[in-house]
Amino acid sequence: MKRILIAAFTVSAFTWASCSSDNNTNQQETADTEAATTTDEQSATVAGTDSTLTEDQEQLMQTIAQHSLLQVELGKLAAAKGTTDDVKQYGQEMVQAYTTQLNELQKVAQTYHKDLNVTLGDDYRKYAEDLGKKQGVDFDKEYWKNITDAQKKALDDYDDHLKKITEADATAFGTWARTSGKELRARYEQALAQEQQLDNRL
Repeated sequence: MKRILIAAFTVSAFTWASCSSDNNTNQQETADTEAATTTDEQSATVAGTDSTLTEDQEQLMQTIAQHSLLQVELGKLAAAKGTTDDVKQYGQEMVQAYTTQLNELQKVAQTYHKDLNVTLGDDYRKYAEDLGKKQGVDFDKEYWKNITDAQKKALDDYDDHLKKITEADATAFGTWARTSGKELRARYEQALAQEQQLDNRL
């Protein structure tokens, strides 16, 4: 009789342990599934937030692409026709800086599956054509005027959009807009100072 009771107790204990183990396993699997689902949902939310551009944002990117192309063309002219080392060197720096900026901008555009127009438009081309007709000191003076005018216009476009972007905006567009806007403002101030120095010498 004792042996029967001990055997029954042993079977019951084993059955209880097995059920408990199965329950724990099922609970863990459920928790893991829920955690994975939550992570996927969060990732989808982040991706969805950063997967589209507003019409205004896309227009800004297209405008800055045109501005970058213009600055490259003006820089090439300055490096070739400038009468001072300052103009020639600054022109070369602008070719390098804006070529890099354009490449970075294209990468951002690809993030949103957008194509940028990398052919200089007629309105922008006129800046380069008019500058190319100048010679000597007149060229230098017109160069500084052209780049500061173009940079000021681009800054105005940036400022309209940057008001809507917070430092917490970690989207590809937000990060690009904040960084490139600061770089453009620094270049504008530098070019403006050069223009004023030339005016003072004349």
